[in-house]
Amino acid sequence: MVQYLKTKRGYFYKLFKNGKKKRITQSDYKKSKTRKNKYALIGGTDDSKMLIYCHNRIVDLTRANTNHWQGPIFKQLLTERGIDPTKIKVDTIDLVPGGTIVADGFSKSFIDSHENEFDIVILPDCGGLWNEFQKEHNDENFQRLLSLMIELLRLVKPGGTIMFGKIMYEDWFNIFMDAFTNASIFQYSLYRENDIKYIMITKA
Repeated sequence: MVQYLKTKRGYFYKLFKNGKKKRITQSDYKKSKTRKNKYALIGGTDDSKMLIYCHNRIVDLTRANTNHWQGPIFKQLLTERGIDPTKIKVDTIDLVPGGTIVADGFSKSFIDSHENEFDIVILPDCGGLWNEFQKEHNDENFQRLLSLMIELLRLVKPGGTIMFGKIMYEDWFNIFMDAFTNASIFQYSLYRENDIKYIMITKA
């Protein structure tokens, strides 16, 4: 399915499954939003779904021991959204077996097969490409990471959210805020005051 993106700088893009993007007019973007609203109205009534990246254990947010070191943050997120943890299906994905999904979550094949599936997607502390694209602080790596974020956004249902953690350079937070129109910064206190920081993007 083709996706559409509006940046805070007022540019409009059409995003294709093959990773390419095309600049479009504001009129075309508005038409796409109308089509997506129709899609949301006729969509199924499946239970809410959450996907936690880069974790090879099953996470249970109904228990005190959730099996994830950021479990208290995930619980807080659900509370803030008024979501009952017993009413949301939580999947975890990693290349190492042990969770609910064994796969390369950054691969085009995985994203293609799970497009518009999840209400919440969280990348708390990933390695792999997420780490590779941040080894050096330069524009090339920033653009590579931004392209990956745009691809991962395809996993989220319209109206859903994706949260990107472990962003290593402070100045990139503000640039990402400019790149996505529905982006915000969320900070959580786990071991010390505001020690966990996320970029949260709501899909239009």
